[in-house]
Amino acid sequence: MATEVNQVWNYCNELSDRMIRERGRWMSGFDFSAYTVGASKQFEHIGSSTIQETAEHYACKRCSAKRRKTKA
Repeated sequence: MATEVNQVWNYCNELSDRMIRERGRWMSGFDFSAYTVGASKQFEHIGSSTIQETAEHYACKRCSAKRRKTKA
């Protein structure tokens, strides 16, 4: 499960960095939901609620760190 959550975290990290570079805006936890629809089908151990919680947690941590990318 931890590996799959880490993959979601890394996806959010890359997506957020790309969005900042290309569009100049920060993503909120809600913004990630459009990009993670159907992702639970790719994972064996985590569901959509875990993916959404991970994305929201990532957005919160990134905002408080005030950095384009965060470490896991």
